[in-house]
Amino acid sequence: MLSDDKNEHGPVRAYFFTTADQKTFTRDGMVEFTDPQGKAYTEFMDPEEIRVLPNGNFLWTTEGSGKLGKVVAPQLIESTPDGKEIRRIDVPEYQVPNGFSTRGIYNNNGPEGMTLIHGGRTAVTVQENALAQDGAKNSEKDASLNRITFYDLDSGKPTREYVVRVEAGRGATSLLADENGELYMLERGFFKDLGENGENKAEIYKLDLHGADDVLGREKLTGGENTVSKHLVFDFATEKPHPDNVEGLAWGPRADDGRRTLIVVTDNNFNDTQTTYFHTVLVP
Repeated sequence: MLSDDKNEHGPVRAYFFTTADQKTFTRDGMVEFTDPQGKAYTEFMDPEEIRVLPNGNFLWTTEGSGKLGKVVAPQLIESTPDGKEIRRIDVPEYQVPNGFSTRGIYNNNGPEGMTLIHGGRTAVTVQENALAQDGAKNSEKDASLNRITFYDLDSGKPTREYVVRVEAGRGATSLLADENGELYMLERGFFKDLGENGENKAEIYKLDLHGADDVLGREKLTGGENTVSKHLVFDFATEKPHPDNVEGLAWGPRADDGRRTLIVVTDNNFNDTQTTYFHTVLVP
């Protein structure tokens, strides 16, 4: 599990957890990520999602910064098992913010989710929100058009890109592939007017790319693109209480009836009033 600490509470790091019953999760170590020289990062990092490559290395995303005067491009970073950086993979130029919220990612809304397919030879990312030039930022009233980008890890280059419509009031926070390369996406959002102190809504969708337009290289969407189809797998509204700030997906073992165990983890935002939870969901 990758901490999204921006060097404010400690080093760039990830934690290992173990579980025997998918109910109790125990922390079992930590890896600290460093630059190629083995030194702690001093540059801005905003880590979001991490996966393990077939060679044992880690691949993780940093979503960059869109703040004026502090623009940092989103990237994918490969690190050794002990955390030392090996290489970086650049996103398409039109995803890099210009600091004015008119091009590239909106601040703090870059590649939040990332998964691996094709035996770990391809990485797939999803933006938490729309790119600024593609339309308005997601809000409680408006959905957004978020880009899903595929990268060939041998060349480090993007190969294709699609658009998925994310429901109003939500961001896309995690992406996970099954053994057949089918993609699952987590959406979540906080609604301040729900409950006593606000509540989160969250859903897990299975994605279908058939018929969706490849928009790689398209600087700005027209709004008429054929988007990725979504099929609802699980709605957290069916369970109480609300799920909190869910941001990560990982597979667990198969249940006796053949269904897959999906582990969903929350982000406590380094807030004393929030807790890191692990949800266990059974999916077909």
